[in-house]
Amino acid sequence: ISRDLPFVQNVLSCPDSAGDLQRFPGSFPMEFYLLLGVAFFAACVQGFLGFGFGILAMGLFTEAQGFHHATALVNLIGMITPIAILARLHRDIEWPLIRVLLPLSLIGLLAGVATIVTLSADIMKGVLGGAIVAFSIWSLWKGGMGEGVHRAWAFPAGLLSGFFGGAFNIGGPPLIAYVYRQPLTPRQLKSTIQFLFVVVSLTRIPLIASQGFITGDVLADAAWAFIPVVVGSLLGVRLGDLLSAERFRRVAWIAFLLMGGWLAWGG
Repeated sequence: ISRDLPFVQNVLSCPDSAGDLQRFPGSFPMEFYLLLGVAFFAACVQGFLGFGFGILAMGLFTEAQGFHHATALVNLIGMITPIAILARLHRDIEWPLIRVLLPLSLIGLLAGVATIVTLSADIMKGVLGGAIVAFSIWSLWKGGMGEGVHRAWAFPAGLLSGFFGGAFNIGGPPLIAYVYRQPLTPRQLKSTIQFLFVVVSLTRIPLIASQGFITGDVLADAAWAFIPVVVGSLLGVRLGDLLSAERFRRVAWIAFLLMGGWLAWGG
């Protein structure tokens, strides 16, 4: 294994881990398997629920690699996940929602990327996490089934999604809160969200690159994670198809609640 890989460099910086590499030449460090495991698990969750990759991967990768490396890495492999899911669900996209939400998300994205180096990630994630918890509890109390929300809520949902996606790579929650209240099938919900994720990611990557965050280390990590992300995404879709529409929504809101609590707690 090359000692130039970012996850290997982290291990080499630790005296005990460096000694382990010397005792077992050619072996992969634990951080390497963490990269593959997190990528697979987060992609599987997104394939199952339609969301969750960014929140899970950002929280775990940030601990190992730092905020800016994690942001760039999740931008790259986070684009692979919805593409893999859309390979199965592209016929179910709800285009009227796309036409409303996509322009708003792109506007918010520009603002988010512009402030990526000035905002406090902990404070903003805490605020977003608290809002997610409150909305999830309300949705579960309402029964979890899609009843639709007023079209006017598309404006803050789209703008906030783009902003949080550009600044902290966790732009999904505002879109999920809006889209998952619509009276659509689980496959329509997931495919619509994935299409938005793909377009926003394609727009965000050049912006992130212009900030100098996409380095050779990030590209190397992304290449290693490619296959686990694809396999995890497709497995998640397959498992999600086993649930009824009502049970899917309830599971989705519970997962959304847990993710919001994790963010609010400082995940």
